[in-house]
Amino acid sequence: MKSIISFEGIHGSGKTTQLDLLKRFLLGEGYEVKNITTQDKPFSTYAMRFLREHGSQSPEVLFYLSMANNFETQRRLKEEGGVFLLDRYIYTDIASTYLAGKDLDWIYGCLKPFVFPDRVILLDIDPEKAFERKNRNASDLEKGCFQRGFENDGFIIYQQRLRHSYLQIASVDNRFFIVDGERSINGVHNEIRAHLSKIWEK
Repeated sequence: MKSIISFEGIHGSGKTTQLDLLKRFLLGEGYEVKNITTQDKPFSTYAMRFLREHGSQSPEVLFYLSMANNFETQRRLKEEGGVFLLDRYIYTDIASTYLAGKDLDWIYGCLKPFVFPDRVILLDIDPEKAFERKNRNASDLEKGCFQRGFENDGFIIYQQRLRHSYLQIASVDNRFFIVDGERSINGVHNEIRAHLSKIWEK
């Protein structure tokens, strides 16, 4: 079986935790599971170095940087089988570019060459709760410091914008499955498992 599942949501929503739980469960069930994170993408280090050296950028520059980084993932998604679990993917780029004012049709048009996930698990959580989970610490990236025009937002305001962007996209894109990320870890995990089981049974 081949399936591509992307975990999305604001920073501190629990994506990595839920991905790891699902990965362990699927491996126990005998599935071939492949996990791709930001650290596995070849240009992540170079992109962050560029942003730290040159500061905030236009939404177009940030979008194209992310496109280049994600494009390298395409070969594996196209050629390899198994269940891919992605800790952020192109919907992170879509949401952050949309909140900066770019048109969704333009964004999706740019992404036509890309392999899209079969399912997007959106962990929805209030930014205040997410900030508490992070012990009220946040990086410049999480505070929106590299998005031109949003440099002074701070974590909560910027993540609120990002949350709103994700929810608007989810309302018009049927790949999304929204989960209440404020529930217990096991409760969220069980809901994700139940949803995927229904999808895969079809």
